Amino acid sequence: MCQVKANIIKAEFDVHANEYENELNRWLNQRFGTSKTYVNRAKAQELITLLKLNKDSNALGKLLCLDVGCGTGAIASYLCQNNIKTIGVDLSYHMIQSGQKCAPNQAQCIVSPSTRLPFESGFFDCCYTVCLFHHLSEPDQIKTLREMKRVTKRGGLVTIFEHNPYNPVSQLIVKLSPLDKNVRLLTKSKVNQLFSETGIQTVLQKYILFFPEFMSKLNYLETYMNQWPMGCQYLVAGRA
Repeated sequence: MCQVKANIIKAEFDVHANEYENELNRWLNQRFGTSKTYVNRAKAQELITLLKLNKDSNALGKLLCLDVGCGTGAIASYLCQNNIKTIGVDLSYHMIQSGQKCAPNQAQCIVSPSTRLPFESGFFDCCYTVCLFHHLSEPDQIKTLREMKRVTKRGGLVTIFEHNPYNPVSQLIVKLSPLDKNVRLLTKSKVNQLFSETGIQTVLQKYILFFPEFMSKLNYLETYMNQWPMGCQYLVAGRA
């Protein structure tokens, strides 16, 4: 990773680490009637569904996943609570420590740059990242995705979640977030291009998070809406 860029990202997240989850939850509740917990659980459930489609449901407890850019480790912890062993890596030691204070003895998280993952090739059944790529330079996006593919078993899942730049709420969230200054959001087609450039075969792509928490009773409609580019976020999943 470009050292200057990496140091800037690390410093930004270190500054906000202690109050990150609480501040973000309060801010999302006040402005959009939703919470970080709701959003994280939705993405964790998407991952669980993907893993069930890719593997026998009875085998989920034998899987090992990697969360790249895990932050406080919230999503990795949700997977662990569902008997899916998950390890997280993040550039910010303070973000990891903040998460461990909130949910000790959940996911194991270690400090590492996304461009040099400290694991053997083919170590994980699934490797995913959540809203990390818009913080990376284009060269580091390629390097990170190559590393994610390298540490994933052949045929295993590589998944990217990102903000949808076509959604006005996502645009506002990113614009007002102190952690997202000067970032450039990626379109779903851009992520597909990155997959193609790194030899990852796309198997699923969809938009998610159409409804805030107070409208969650309508979530069943997402099945019929997931190709409509107005969900707050999207995912692209492929096979290594």
